[in-house]
Amino acid sequence: MTFNRRDSDGFAQGREVASDIDDLIRYVRTHADTLNINKDRLCLWSASGGVPFAVRAALHDAPAFVRCSVAYYGPMDLLSYRRIVNPEATDETLREFSPISHLEKSLGKVAPLLIVKAAADTPAINESIDEFVQKATVQNVPVELVTYPTGHHAFDINNDDDRSREIIKQTLEFMKKYLDKQ
Repeated sequence: MTFNRRDSDGFAQGREVASDIDDLIRYVRTHADTLNINKDRLCLWSASGGVPFAVRAALHDAPAFVRCSVAYYGPMDLLSYRRIVNPEATDETLREFSPISHLEKSLGKVAPLLIVKAAADTPAINESIDEFVQKATVQNVPVELVTYPTGHHAFDINNDDDRSREIIKQTLEFMKKYLDKQ
């Protein structure tokens, strides 16, 4: 199921966006029979600016029904965007929705995470992904990194090529691996 969330207004409205995602998860679980899905086996797949809001559900005491999470070319440290985000977004809000900040806290149960990096994307995004993966690996957080060496932001939408299809196939295999587990 796909959906559009409210715009995060330069991350100033983080709690409202997070609420949209929480509402979506509740809706999907409540209507699982109608949607023909298993409410106890969900994967959260997000991209770009949606990553910080969706990944949080997989990082901090992930509910048992969140079996895995996928993050495509999204910022993992919103504080690195301080100079370009809405000035109304407090450092506290940016930390709250930065996946990298969650690695510094007691994690509890963490759902496996697949991160896809477009190497030709914005350096700030890629640097935050690299730092996140490094810290997650040190902390034994189950994370896999896939890199598209010549990929740009939104490559999965804009590049109809073999590497894009290969990455999407890898993503579906990752999801199947964790959604099929007992």
